[in-house]
Amino acid sequence: MNIEIKDTLILDDNNEYVVTSKTIYENNNYYFLIDKNDPDNIIICKENNNELIQVTNNELINKLSPIFLETTYNVLKEDN
Repeated sequence: MNIEIKDTLILDDNNEYVVTSKTIYENNNYYFLIDKNDPDNIIICKENNNELIQVTNNELINKLSPIFLETTYNVLKEDN
């Protein structure tokens, strides 16, 4: 899969999500997605065999959150 920041994806719930951040953690690709129509609807996904699987493990989400924040900050800094 070749998913980039700012890409728009339609998931199984038929909502459109914008990829706002991505990172590699423990040799896995993770993506931070925000629903285009409901910014409160945020999903973290892991790439697995060309599928995106929603992460529900709170411990993992807590580890990924600061990484996503730093990645997003760097992307925004580059855009300016």
